[in-house]
Amino acid sequence: MAKKKKIVRQNTLIRKIGGLTVFLDAVFLVIILGAAVFLYYFNLNNSRVENATYQNQVIETFILDIVENIESDVHELAIDEDIINYLKYVNEGNDPIILETDVNYNIFSNYLLQAGSIIDYQKDNLYDLAYIATDVECSSGTDGCGITHDGQLSFSDWQLTNRPWFSAVSTANAVLTDPYVDGLTGEYVFSYVEKIYDNSTLIGYVGIDIKLENFASLLNAFIEDNVGEDNKLIIVSDYDASPLMMYFSNDVNNDYTMEDNDTISSLDEANGYDNFGIAYILENADLDEFITLKLLDGKYLIVYNDIDNTNFTTITLYNVSRMFNIEIIFIILLAVTVGFMVLVSLIVRKQITNALKPINVILGTIEKIKDGDYEARVKIKENNEFKKIGDAINIMSSEINYQIKKTYDSLAYDMLTGLKNRASATQEIDETIFKSDKRAAVCLIQVDNLKNINITKGNIIGDNLIKAIADELRKVLKTSETLFSNGGNEFVYIKENFTSLEQVEFTLSQMLVHFKDPIIVKNIKAEIKFFIGVSIYPTDGKSLNELINKCDTALFKSHEFGNKKIIFYNEKIARSVSYQAEISERLSQAVDKGQIYLKYQPLVYTNNEIYGFEALARWNSPTLGEIGPTVFIANAEESYLIIPLGTWILRKACETQVEIRKKLGKDFVMSVNISPVQILQRNFTTILRKIIKETDINPSYLTLEITEGVFIEASVMLEDTIEELHNLGVKLSLDDFGTGYASLTYLRQINFDNLKIDKSFVDGIFGSEKDHRIISTIVNLVHNLDMKVIAEGVETRRQYEYLKEISTDIIQGYIFAKPLIIEDLYDFLNKFYKLSKTRRVEYFAKQNESR
Repeated sequence: MAKKKKIVRQNTLIRKIGGLTVFLDAVFLVIILGAAVFLYYFNLNNSRVENATYQNQVIETFILDIVENIESDVHELAIDEDIINYLKYVNEGNDPIILETDVNYNIFSNYLLQAGSIIDYQKDNLYDLAYIATDVECSSGTDGCGITHDGQLSFSDWQLTNRPWFSAVSTANAVLTDPYVDGLTGEYVFSYVEKIYDNSTLIGYVGIDIKLENFASLLNAFIEDNVGEDNKLIIVSDYDASPLMMYFSNDVNNDYTMEDNDTISSLDEANGYDNFGIAYILENADLDEFITLKLLDGKYLIVYNDIDNTNFTTITLYNVSRMFNIEIIFIILLAVTVGFMVLVSLIVRKQITNALKPINVILGTIEKIKDGDYEARVKIKENNEFKKIGDAINIMSSEINYQIKKTYDSLAYDMLTGLKNRASATQEIDETIFKSDKRAAVCLIQVDNLKNINITKGNIIGDNLIKAIADELRKVLKTSETLFSNGGNEFVYIKENFTSLEQVEFTLSQMLVHFKDPIIVKNIKAEIKFFIGVSIYPTDGKSLNELINKCDTALFKSHEFGNKKIIFYNEKIARSVSYQAEISERLSQAVDKGQIYLKYQPLVYTNNEIYGFEALARWNSPTLGEIGPTVFIANAEESYLIIPLGTWILRKACETQVEIRKKLGKDFVMSVNISPVQILQRNFTTILRKIIKETDINPSYLTLEITEGVFIEASVMLEDTIEELHNLGVKLSLDDFGTGYASLTYLRQINFDNLKIDKSFVDGIFGSEKDHRIISTIVNLVHNLDMKVIAEGVETRRQYEYLKEISTDIIQGYIFAKPLIIEDLYDFLNKFYKLSKTRRVEYFAKQNESR
């Protein structure tokens, strides 16, 4: 019976505390709800302003994009060689209209082609007319001549100096005009005009007319998709310091378009808008309050914004009429919450006080334990959950007391090696060695291959090995010198009383010599590999922790050097390590942020036809600047970021190959470098197959370049992968031949399609007769293996002719072009195919010499 009574008492307490907890949670939720409503009410106005500002920014961005596209198209015409040549021809007094039978007709036709393409291939049907103008007369009585994109000449009464843009462009290189009535069509247009120079000589002007109607249609579509029909947009042009409404998204009020302020005021009055119509909006550029506009039957927040580099101002009318008013709900909820909390406080106060009295006893004991009295005990008579908690605290207190005594006894020494540990040595060293003015060298000794030994020999052997190394270090180093364990596979040795860094290095070198022979542990020989990072007190730091951290930095760098076992810390090493760490951190986001891009270098047959292009990755970091591929690719391979990065490069290169094919109607081979880390992934062929399918590339026009370094990691899986690649129809090229590990065995075993001779061989062609014979032998050997030979890094005509003479198949290098962005690549192809085959090498070789 007594047992049952105890259970009932415990359950009663649980229900009591549980009920109180649920009750208090409910109160808390009500308070949170009331606070949330309260905050929402007071932030409502700020939210409206932010939304209106955002809508305005969206509109501003769209208009700026339109203006930038117009500027880009006009600038493209202004620097076009065909247009410059035509203007020069006209300026020499020649007839602007050239007949097809005339030998100079191609000058005229090239101009029509370039100027007409801007109008014919425009994306949004925005442009009305493209034209050029010069101060050379077309006919008597004029002061200039204008020629449109379709070859029409200006009228006989046409005056260059009367053009709406002429006076503005006289003091600037380019100008965007306010809207005006076009003399030819009678419709409202605005123009963007830029000067044309031949070298530094002004020879004319080029411009594009944009119909205001087309501009309005484009804005209507954008507003419908992105701003919403409830919000309105007005665009005003400050023409002759008098505002003209060039656009209003409200269809009902289109009669306001291109009217001045006086006319708009008259229209407001006629439409019954009184003093709060469109004129009111135009006159209050500093308005930041809500007003009711009768013409729109709504409540609007108005935001004004001047568009950069234009004479346009946007006025966004953000509709706030439909925002739900929650003030009454908030007041009701707040009243209910306050009343409920008053009632709760009266009921709960006494129950909590009585139920939780034992907590004070427990807390008192815990405070004693915190102060170090681990023999303090919780004493609760009532048999409930609090007593169980007290008993648990008593057990923990006893165990803590035992463990502290045990830990204290062994705290100062490493259990495995018997050496002092870093924690116990730090204070002693900081207060003795590092309090004097004498220099001291802190040497962090790392057993580099301990992990491999643990894996291959077992952890027991590894533990015994660390103990044996500690014993040997005691023998090598003087008993008066400081040696302690840094945990795991590291030791710290502090050398005092040295006169030069060479003396420190000599001591450490002697230590390495001592460990040149394997250590025998439990009848197993183990070779020891050390790396040692060294920092100097007080130059590199004044505390042990700071100096060991700098030793760590030096150790990181020593792994890069590989064969350099002893590295002294310096600021250059710190910057290098920091730079590498920052590259790793930023590289993971570079692709998503659009900082990685591709350049393409042409590969040209020795018969002067294009074979294809090599895709080369570049990184333009806004923080770190332009980073070379040798830096970030190696970093990406080390961190395995090369897998997503390489996949992006491969996909982008395939997309470009397909884009070129569609644009030019020709297929060129696209060559892509593949990292050993990438190709050895089990799913590499699956990823490649997916990219081929999604980009629609013909796999026979895709070449994967594999460096010789892949053979270090070569395995059965590599052979299987290469076989799958051939089954997909992809070509394989061995890159940088002669710089690494490739041998005739690999060339015989692996079916490569191409072999690329490294630039170092090409540079040495004319160095010696031996170099001559080596590269000639390579070409003959590769041809006998039924592979194409690609020579990279070709820069001079002399190199080209020799490589052609020994039957090299394909040339890559600056002699034709440096790596190009896609836009420049199209320009290169245009020039390449305009030249006859016999002139291509000569032309581009001279271009390279002049760079």
